[in-house]
Amino acid sequence: MIINRFTLAYSGACEEEVSRFCKLWPDGLELNAKNLALVREHEFQIWLPGVSLYNMDLQGADLRGANLRGANLQEANLSEANLTVASLRRANLFGANFGGANLFEADLCKTNLLGANLLKANLEGTYLSEANLFEVDLRRANLHRAKLRRANLSGADLEGANLEDADLTDANLEGALLFGANLENAKFGEICSQKSTNNTCSECMAESLLATKGIFGILRAITKVMARKIPWCGNGT
Repeated sequence: MIINRFTLAYSGACEEEVSRFCKLWPDGLELNAKNLALVREHEFQIWLPGVSLYNMDLQGADLRGANLRGANLQEANLSEANLTVASLRRANLFGANFGGANLFEADLCKTNLLGANLLKANLEGTYLSEANLFEVDLRRANLHRAKLRRANLSGADLEGANLEDADLTDANLEGALLFGANLENAKFGEICSQKSTNNTCSECMAESLLATKGIFGILRAITKVMARKIPWCGNGT
């Protein structure tokens, strides 16, 4: 893909930005990690909403604050890329490689991440509500404070993942692997029927996890819950 006057105009860049870009690169630039770094050096913002970046190699690319809403990044290589506070809402990320990528507080709400690789990715504070993470590799990923409300995590591999303070309200965890995952202060659902003052009682949290197949991950999670001294349903002490 070539970034040129037409690409920039389509993406919504202002006339001043288009003119400045064309003076620097009258023949346009091929879209790759090296040229993205060059563009950022000249203080351009990356605005590529709705574009097709199918199977593109963007390993290590600087995409901080990029607008990639609705983009097609199917099977793209974004390993080690910096996507801090980038917007990928409703993007197609099917089979994309985000291994080791930095997605700190990025917006991935309603994205399709089916078959994606997020091994060791930084997803701290990332917005993943209603995202499709079916059978996604999230081993040792950092999901501290991640927003995963109504996300589909069925069959996902969360071995060793950090889910501390994550919001998993109404998320689908059926068949998810949670071996060694840190679930401290994670929120799994609404307040129980006994109107406990806590976000989630231990019994409700345990029931959510019992739908998964990894018994050792379940036991580890319940152990962490009990360590927090959250009361059981119906027990106000």
